[in-house]
Amino acid sequence: REAQFSVGVCLSKGEGVRPDPKEAFRWYLKAAKKGHCDAAYNLAHLYDIGRGVKRNPSKAREWYARSERLRDHKERKGRGIIVSARNE
Repeated sequence: REAQFSVGVCLSKGEGVRPDPKEAFRWYLKAAKKGHCDAAYNLAHLYDIGRGVKRNPSKAREWYARSERLRDHKERKGRGIIVSARNE
């Protein structure tokens, strides 16, 4: 999923390739469906502004919310690892 997100970033920003918003959207979607929080956020943003996909405020809100849930889970998981490392 990290590689899929990175491909999306390159396609979105035109890093090493010609910018292609539609392909960036496709790669962000793949990564977001696998739980990548930043990909979910970028996907929401593309829905919000209509870049690479037809503008859809409802889908944007859905993906912004999913991004927040994924980020919260990632942060809780990270704190759990820190706590268990201190207890050893």
